[in-house]
Amino acid sequence: MAAVKNNNGGFKVGNKAAVGRKGKTPLNAEAKKQLMTSAPEIMKKAIALALEGDTSMITLLVNKIMPTQTLVQQDLNEKLESLLEAKHANN
Repeated sequence: MAAVKNNNGGFKVGNKAAVGRKGKTPLNAEAKKQLMTSAPEIMKKAIALALEGDTSMITLLVNKIMPTQTLVQQDLNEKLESLLEAKHANN
């Protein structure tokens, strides 16, 4: 049996195990097209579920829609707010 791996540890060109692993398939493109067509209705439903109290949907929407901040950014914002408050207190 011939070796199926090249020197880099990957599959040799033409190896059947490597077929179909790269590139886009028409199925994925079609699924994406259908999803994009239905996106407004999907978002309306997701928001409706969140407003009804679906905690998983609330978490999903907050994590995807709201901008995220790193801990460093949060720390800097808190320090800036304290400095501004101290400046206003001294005036």
